[in-house]
Amino acid sequence: MKKSLGAITLAYPTPDCTISRILWAIKRPFSYQALRYLRERQPDLFQQLIVKERPRSTHRYWQAGGGYDRNLFRDETFIKTLNYMHLNPVRKGFVTKPEEWQWSSSQFYLSRKSEDIDLDWTEWW
Repeated sequence: MKKSLGAITLAYPTPDCTISRILWAIKRPFSYQALRYLRERQPDLFQQLIVKERPRSTHRYWQAGGGYDRNLFRDETFIKTLNYMHLNPVRKGFVTKPEEWQWSSSQFYLSRKSEDIDLDWTEWW
């Protein structure tokens, strides 16, 4: 059985960049590419993604609804959430330490640098 690790993102919005804008900037280009891939290489699956939105039909890549988002207001909650995220690849058995996971931000938090992903550093964390 193939193991998978769901994607979790921790984003800190600013007054000029809201959560909805962040999600739009991530989801729109990704779904465009994913739908194009499915249309070209897996047309049967592509057809299963049709939803009827009056007055027309469209293909929906993301599930409808608000997802499993939550707002974090305390530094302690932020740190617990970040630690939970960093331990996901360990819990799944992909690595023995969080910093061994190529796509983990734990490398960044240990050394403030990472070869594979870029993060913004803010003083409050």
